[in-house]
Amino acid sequence: MLRRRGPPLSTTDVRARLRDDCVRRGGQRAWARVHDVADTYVSGVIAGRQEPGPKILRALGLARDPATYSELWEPPYAEE
Repeated sequence: MLRRRGPPLSTTDVRARLRDDCVRRGGQRAWARVHDVADTYVSGVIAGRQEPGPKILRALGLARDPATYSELWEPPYAEE
């Protein structure tokens, strides 16, 4: 089992990391070719039109954490 190495990242952080990695690799097309994903998909993730999926996350050394739930208000039946 892999352990988390740092604080949780937001989707904005992931997009920035992808953008920076693309620049280092020589552009979005080059990055996409190396990681076997469509360059339009990479562009869509960076632009915020699409969510980063498993292939992109894996290529960046990331994984999606399961969703968590937070209590926002006390339900009405709690008063009974």
